[in-house]
Amino acid sequence: MKTIDSSLQTLLNSGAFLRANLFQFILLDGTILYYTDFDQPILWSGHTYLCGGASVEHKSSTWKNDLSVDTMNLTIKPRASGLIEGVAILSALKNGALDGATCTRYVGFMTPANAPTSIVSLPAVNAVCVFQGRVADISPVGRTTASIVVNSWKELLDMQLPRQLYGSGCIHTLFDGPDAWGNGCRVAIASYTFTGSASGTPTISVIPTGVSKANGYFQYGIIKFTSGPNSGLQRSISDWVSNTAYLFEPLPVAPVSGNGVTLIAGCDKTMATCTAKFSNLSNFLGFPFVPIVEAAE
Repeated sequence: MKTIDSSLQTLLNSGAFLRANLFQFILLDGTILYYTDFDQPILWSGHTYLCGGASVEHKSSTWKNDLSVDTMNLTIKPRASGLIEGVAILSALKNGALDGATCTRYVGFMTPANAPTSIVSLPAVNAVCVFQGRVADISPVGRTTASIVVNSWKELLDMQLPRQLYGSGCIHTLFDGPDAWGNGCRVAIASYTFTGSASGTPTISVIPTGVSKANGYFQYGIIKFTSGPNSGLQRSISDWVSNTAYLFEPLPVAPVSGNGVTLIAGCDKTMATCTAKFSNLSNFLGFPFVPIVEAAE
């Protein structure tokens, strides 16, 4: 149940009012977007909710009285002036601009006399928050519209417990940390980063290089291209044999001999690699001595 101000209750009881949806999106970088489905901009709580850049329509919402995740479905129809951080709205959505964004929907009420032809000033008590959550899915993004699904905060209850499972491999991500508690892999990435160039006759998935390291050294690591047709791209390395990188995913264009590359070592998460390759056993967070199921029975 939602509590509303007595003046708003009086307005609703009169039956003579206009209604508008107000949408607030908070992007991961902190940018805040304000939209309304009303035919005029609305000034409410110190912010102007725009109607010119995009038409955001509320399609449906579901609420449940259990721990199931509530959902809200929106449709965005961009207009000529619609931009998100300087990028056309549909292109920005395809690029992930709203991925993980917080979305809040308010419903505002006003008397017809409060709806002029310029901008509507809505009293602070005349809008009620009806849904808040996180953007979960944006699809499809078509030529003229995009559909957005927002999940309520109850989705945060859908997590694995315990957060960390016992297993033989280390749960740290290579080169991460230390965090606020001093945890993490803590290996310095600079000590395991090497520059060189492609050599021989590279293909889109096999890159011979001039970097000399033992077989397997860059397996599960990264190769970045610093010049040539793939400059700025990077790929994960599935294997490293005879100073040659074999890629998990092919490149769009085959590099040529002499193109600059940067190679970053990889880790197979085993205790042996953590000890011999990185001298980092003190930060190893795997449990290689836990008996396998067959041995425990």
